Amino acid sequence: MRIRFVSASSSASQLGVLLRTAREKAGLSLQEVVSNLPLAAEDLQRLENGELIELPSVVLIALAENLGIDASELLSAAETDQANRRG
Repeated sequence: MRIRFVSASSSASQLGVLLRTAREKAGLSLQEVVSNLPLAAEDLQRLENGELIELPSVVLIALAENLGIDASELLSAAETDQANRRG
């Protein structure tokens, strides 16, 4: 499964809020979170800001592991955001 984000949103996404909250709670920088992932810190920042990028679900799962959060919760938030954007 791929999570595909294609345009910016003016409102915070569930995924973005979840990612930022977990990262800040862990006391990690954007760079620290992505240091062992095929993801740029700028892309993580875009995700946190509710901007849309194309991202394989395996990367979301790895993000969840790096942040110590439940991968299914992160995937669910991404799917909800996608559904909301489709209208």
